[in-house]
Amino acid sequence: MQRQAFENVRLATLTRAQVRLEQARANLARLEFEFARSFAAIPRGGSALPAELERAVAAAQTAVSRCVAETEEARAAVLDAVRDRKAIEALKKRGLAEYDAREARKEERELDEANQG
Repeated sequence: MQRQAFENVRLATLTRAQVRLEQARANLARLEFEFARSFAAIPRGGSALPAELERAVAAAQTAVSRCVAETEEARAAVLDAVRDRKAIEALKKRGLAEYDAREARKEERELDEANQG
């Protein structure tokens, strides 16, 4: 139960990271479009691209890279949480199977003793 809750927290973190990544990508696409449009508007032979727009595009590219890294970290955390939960569940199942086997052997011994005695 606790492992599932931990996994759900990790999934929520991943979802938030994915949303931020999509927003950063949309912002970058918008800025790149503006950059291309302003580049096309420059008269031939001119080189008057707004430095502010260039910096905004560079910052947006950095933001996208940061969001990609954040998303990958969150994805890895989810995979770790899922792996841990499944490992715990496997251990519980194995422990239950061992307990059931012990109980079956115990009952069999008790039946054998009752039949002999």
